[in-house]
Amino acid sequence: MNQAISPIEDKDEVDLTCWIQAAALRMENDADFPELLLQVVDRIKAAGLQVYALSIYLLAAESKSDWLHYTLSRGEVSWLQDELYEDGAEFGVHDTKEAQSWLDTQSETAVAYLCVPTSTGVLTIADERAEPFSDEQQALLQTLVPAIEMLVIRHRDLAAYAVVNEAYLQTRSRLINSNPDLMALQDGSFDLSAESVDEVAQNMLEFITQRLQLDRGGIFLRDGDILRGFWGMDEEGAIIAIPNTIFPLYPEENKELTHIALIARGEKQYYLTQDLAADVGGSISHDFGANVAVPMRVGGRIIGALAGDNFVNKRPISYDQMQALMVLANQGAVMIEMVKLQKKLIESNKMASIGVMSSGIAHELSQPLAAILLKTQLIPRLIEKKKYALIKKTGEDVVTQTLRAKKIIDSLRVISREERDEDREKCDLNSLVEDVLTLFMDGFKLSNVNLELMLTTGEMLVFVSPVQIGQVLSALLINAQDAVENSNPKKVIVRTDRVNDSIVLEVSDNGCGISKNSIGRIFDPFYTTKSVGKGTGLGLSLGYSMIQENGGKLTVSSEEGKGAKFRVVIPAINEGCL
Repeated sequence: MNQAISPIEDKDEVDLTCWIQAAALRMENDADFPELLLQVVDRIKAAGLQVYALSIYLLAAESKSDWLHYTLSRGEVSWLQDELYEDGAEFGVHDTKEAQSWLDTQSETAVAYLCVPTSTGVLTIADERAEPFSDEQQALLQTLVPAIEMLVIRHRDLAAYAVVNEAYLQTRSRLINSNPDLMALQDGSFDLSAESVDEVAQNMLEFITQRLQLDRGGIFLRDGDILRGFWGMDEEGAIIAIPNTIFPLYPEENKELTHIALIARGEKQYYLTQDLAADVGGSISHDFGANVAVPMRVGGRIIGALAGDNFVNKRPISYDQMQALMVLANQGAVMIEMVKLQKKLIESNKMASIGVMSSGIAHELSQPLAAILLKTQLIPRLIEKKKYALIKKTGEDVVTQTLRAKKIIDSLRVISREERDEDREKCDLNSLVEDVLTLFMDGFKLSNVNLELMLTTGEMLVFVSPVQIGQVLSALLINAQDAVENSNPKKVIVRTDRVNDSIVLEVSDNGCGISKNSIGRIFDPFYTTKSVGKGTGLGLSLGYSMIQENGGKLTVSSEEGKGAKFRVVIPAINEGCL
């Protein structure tokens, strides 16, 4: 595995759980998972829990019975789609949520097993020994379960994202250039991409009516054992949500099985009817005119069905229209899955900042909490001695340390809370920068990075989303920390300034810098200068978009081998303007 995947050094004060969480969140490539899991098991052994095999069952997100089974046995890591058998110990642990420990003495070498529940499945370890795992070892494993589960879930999401991205590329390569509707999808003249799944669906429906010249369209997504309406169109052609339109995929009576359900089950390639006998203006429940439905595929998986009809004009639906609808269905399905998974990756990247800083935050909080404990224990003795002046001073010290701890906890909201459109507000950029830096201070110290803060005095008022600006600054700080990894000394500078009617935030470093060939593409989606496995190329691209959304601009200047400087410029506001 690339060394950059696990940047946290071996230090006594770094908690094992925090290390696993931080390593999981910084894993950017599913191919790096096997060696990372081996490293995790080595650290577990070093902590006193000897194992030769580890097995994790993770309930598949779209199924009630299918499980992803991750195994590590004698240095070999694998994963596959599997199932839990009702007579197995793992099924019992998952069902009762109670750990089980047992010995297998049937073979020549006795094997001890320990199975504990997780939030989404179970985790089992095994070791060749004649005695069961101790209560202390069970307690240690249960402490590590959430972090190990996070590692597996991170791999699952990265692997799924890789499949979706590959499916997207393959679908584009198969487009038929002679068809103008297919070419519109291929050349991007009708862009399906959007920030939310709802917007992707609406773009698809607009394509159906505007490009394919069908009267209406509807999108239906699989939801367990049913096919549920997602977005569709009413009789007037308005795009509306249709969650109450449901088709059972496996009805009790065969007569209730619909064509669209068969399509979603993968048992029918498409459905096309040219029933034009009904009069114009008939009832919507009985008169659909010509209609078509096709599957929405991502690789070999069907996530739903896309339908269209000529309910109003009663024109026949041509084969070319159906063929274009098939391409649209696949492109839309891939885009829907990409938006879902990209949202997960963005959330993971956001939480990676907290994972990297977790040990530093714990250390930072321990100081005021220790001071509060010491001083509150001192107060009763001061009361006995009637030293009222010292009692007052001690009480003030407790308040000061409590406020210090509160500031550290409040700072987490800058990069961890859910961001909404209405979250833009007037705030002081210096205060925002200080909040974010509170979370990075000890992490930089652990990495021997000299952080220099140069904040212009006075109010630096901007109207922005604190969450987005906090996320962008966090990404720039993490990039700077990575860039100076091999520098001596390691130096990162954070500076704010006011230039005319703008507020400027700069993050610079004396690291490896950016080459001339790369600097022009540094903000392109999925472009990264980092080694394989360390970066997806999403961080700076998302940061660039976020700054634009807040009315600002993000630029970079760099010389290879001499560091880089990222510059954020945001319009300033004056007191009383808002």
